[in-house]
Amino acid sequence: MPALGAHLGYPLRLRKRLRSTNLLERSLGEVKRRTKVIGRFPGETSCLSLGWAVMDLVIAAGRGLALIDFERQQLAQMRAAKPAQSDVEMTA
Repeated sequence: MPALGAHLGYPLRLRKRLRSTNLLERSLGEVKRRTKVIGRFPGETSCLSLGWAVMDLVIAAGRGLALIDFERQQLAQMRAAKPAQSDVEMTA
């Protein structure tokens, strides 16, 4: 359950992007939409090219979020305070 609130530890300005998977869902939906138009790919390379192009658009959109020095310091502190991962699996 603590993983559900992990985004609350990040700087306030970044939380809006971190708390949801909408960008990932939208990008996968975009790949699916473009795939339907094509119908069938002639080969693996053309399929990967389409996926790469969509992910490139997603990454370009994410680059508009620049970190200020204070936010970089906060993230560095969070990394330093991160507890060691345990080998025990958690089950729901």
